[in-house]
Amino acid sequence: MRDAKGFVEVARILAARGVIHGYSLATRRVYVDDEKKVKFVKQALQETGYDFEVVVLPRFFALSQPPSRKGVVRPLMSGVSVGHRDITAGTLSGLAERGEELYIISNAHVFHPWPLSPNPPYNKSIWQPGPYDAGYDFANERRYAVADYAHHVRIRSMYDYSECPITKTINWLYKVLGRSSFVVTQVQNYVDAAIAKLYGGVGFELTTFGVENGEAPRELLDKPFIGLVFAGTQMGHGAICKLAKYWDKYFSGYRILFPKYEGAMDVGAGDVIAKDGRTSGFTAASVIDPAASLVVGYYLDIAWFEDVVLTSADLKVAGGDSGSPVWLWKRAE
Repeated sequence: MRDAKGFVEVARILAARGVIHGYSLATRRVYVDDEKKVKFVKQALQETGYDFEVVVLPRFFALSQPPSRKGVVRPLMSGVSVGHRDITAGTLSGLAERGEELYIISNAHVFHPWPLSPNPPYNKSIWQPGPYDAGYDFANERRYAVADYAHHVRIRSMYDYSECPITKTINWLYKVLGRSSFVVTQVQNYVDAAIAKLYGGVGFELTTFGVENGEAPRELLDKPFIGLVFAGTQMGHGAICKLAKYWDKYFSGYRILFPKYEGAMDVGAGDVIAKDGRTSGFTAASVIDPAASLVVGYYLDIAWFEDVVLTSADLKVAGGDSGSPVWLWKRAE
């Protein structure tokens, strides 16, 4: 075998290309941050005549000034602070495209100050970070604005009249007979979601803040996308809308580029899901109900949701985690 000291030149070339991020002559090890790189590095070392162990280890970062999800992050990526200029802050979910145009994804209540309205907001500016994290620095809005609101799935209040034809007919008959409306059926919601058109020149890296900063394993990027965190309890339980399942219904013509989209994706009780959010970061939790019906408070109103995923408190959701992308981490054993 060749002299180990000569290995330094080879190692530094690999490091400069982002293939490895460390090595040790003492232990004869090479460090990579992704399991997928192991085979390639082993082959490269073998071809250059060096016998080193390849070990998977997260990348290291200086601790004095750690990067922040709540600061300006460019290029954009999932898991960072985002929000309409007239709200506080939520989490950037992912990226979609239609033709040559790119759109970022999050909750409707993150991209619209009043998501129960059928109309678009008067001001369409979407900030990264969200206004709360930017200190409501409206004087420097150009620094934070990254997209314009494009579309949201309207959240229907429980007090809205049903669009069901049967219910409408019964109410009409009661009106003809001189009586007040009789049947008021709660209007069902399935997703809390919206998209915003990304400005030209604003980049988006197909990854998450947690992965790029060593909080989450890189294998997360290969897990299938389920949906978005949109509500939670004070104890940390999460409510997740199945955006992957309902994407084509509400966003026909748009294609999800990130997270990894495999079409309609359902989960079962006991499955483990993972999320990456602005406030509580990367966490995982078990599914306690894969298809719940739930009443959710929105400001001074309430809305009825169907077919949502409920998780244990291990998800640790908190204010600002709305919009966190959610993946199926592993199936129940």
